[in-house]
Amino acid sequence: MRIFDVRPFEVRARVFAPTIPVQSHDDYPLQSMLPDIDTNEVYFICRKGRCFEDMVVPFRTNSQGWRDEEVTLAKPPDTFRIVMLGDSFTAGDGVAQEQAYPEVLEQLLNERYAGELRFEVLNTAVQGLTTYDQWWVLTNAGLPHDPDLVLVGMYLNDTLAKGVTYTDARRTSNVLPSFRYPQTLYLSKWYQALSYAKGSHEASIRMYNTLWDPEQNGAGLEKWQEAMVGFGVLQESLRLPIVVVLFPWLNELHEGYPLVPIHERIAASCAESGLAILDLLPIFVGLDPQPPLWCHESDHHPSEELHRAAGEGIHQLLLSDPERWGLPPPP
Repeated sequence: MRIFDVRPFEVRARVFAPTIPVQSHDDYPLQSMLPDIDTNEVYFICRKGRCFEDMVVPFRTNSQGWRDEEVTLAKPPDTFRIVMLGDSFTAGDGVAQEQAYPEVLEQLLNERYAGELRFEVLNTAVQGLTTYDQWWVLTNAGLPHDPDLVLVGMYLNDTLAKGVTYTDARRTSNVLPSFRYPQTLYLSKWYQALSYAKGSHEASIRMYNTLWDPEQNGAGLEKWQEAMVGFGVLQESLRLPIVVVLFPWLNELHEGYPLVPIHERIAASCAESGLAILDLLPIFVGLDPQPPLWCHESDHHPSEELHRAAGEGIHQLLLSDPERWGLPPPP
């Protein structure tokens, strides 16, 4: 266990935290898919002015830059292939690769069909991608793999506008891949993350509402809507089922959840584009409140328990009407 005394530079570490500019949508998704990464996500806790390395999560990518096993471009015989799009929630920040919900779904489907049909869930998710980025990933990287079904992992900040920085999103976590930043910056990220985690829920609610306000985020909403229409067009033209999987804000998961209007707006857009949607809010609200919602006390990404619940929810959706998704009845 590594121990750091941060008292002499606690304030300075906050001030000089890095900002991360984002390239244009034309190149950002491609450049974000870093191939053959072999690193760790390192989490810290700080107590009484001293920081301790608390949790280490291996993070590996394949030759295509996906947090997944190697896959062939050609689909193997007797295989049902699902392309999973998403951001850091879907990539599984803070949990092991096999605990992320795309892996959970793949395992559940293969167990249910017991060898009569093989399933591959290709996890193309990359941290920081917006819905518009994900549409780009599907058209440029997902479709060449001949999917039978597409799942779009969506979170409430996926309407970020082109040309913005992801500084605020980066501050929600103290995760820093070791290949990207000096070790000392982990400390500043922990303080930023803890500040976010312990901060005002009202401020977070205002932030999410701003992202869905046309007057304050018109450019981002325009790109988001363009992607939703694009998904609908692809679904119709290719006869390729596309399902949006919506993650809620992982706070106040009860009957008074404050961001229901955003969920309703996303559902309405899905209906307009002819897309199915699985809103995970009702599933998460119904969970036993004892398991932690977050993967770490300073990181708002879903815990292993929530990933399991998401995978099971998608599995249940697919098997409730397999013909709709191009699946044979399970044995």
